[in-house]
Amino acid sequence: MLIQARYDGGLTNFINVLDSQRSYIQARQALAMSQRDVKTAWAAVNRSVGNYPR
Repeated sequence: MLIQARYDGGLTNFINVLDSQRSYIQARQALAMSQRDVKTAWAAVNRSVGNYPR
């Protein structure tokens, strides 16, 4: 990560590294939740048209 390189070079403090990691984890979690929602919606559509077992 860029922020880690900046920290290693002495250009920023570790709080910024931790904040960057927190933001990354939150974004990954949001992505996983969105993917789950898409799959759930896809299953509901297929069930409604009879292409998916109940």
